[in-house]
Amino acid sequence: MIPDVRRSAAVFAALALGFGVAVALLKGEAGGTRIILGNLSAPWLLLPFFAGRARSTALSGAVSGGAVAVLSLAGFYACASAAYGIGAWLLHHRATRAGQG
Repeated sequence: MIPDVRRSAAVFAALALGFGVAVALLKGEAGGTRIILGNLSAPWLLLPFFAGRARSTALSGAVSGGAVAVLSLAGFYACASAAYGIGAWLLHHRATRAGQG
């Protein structure tokens, strides 16, 4: 059986990736209410806060909260890149900048 600490870490990691993907899909590329909701910063702080709060020491809480924040961002950018072609835009931007030098 997995200890509670590892189980909670796995749960928070899955929630973080899922949250990032959900926000990327919610935000979309259109304007209006969807983009306003997608750009709110407060929801991005809740999951790392609760992940850190679940730990017993301040250091492990900070590490856990930081890891959850990074996983959320990774989920967001992976989904946005796949769904909206951000990766192609970045490659084009990098190639354009290299040609200017």
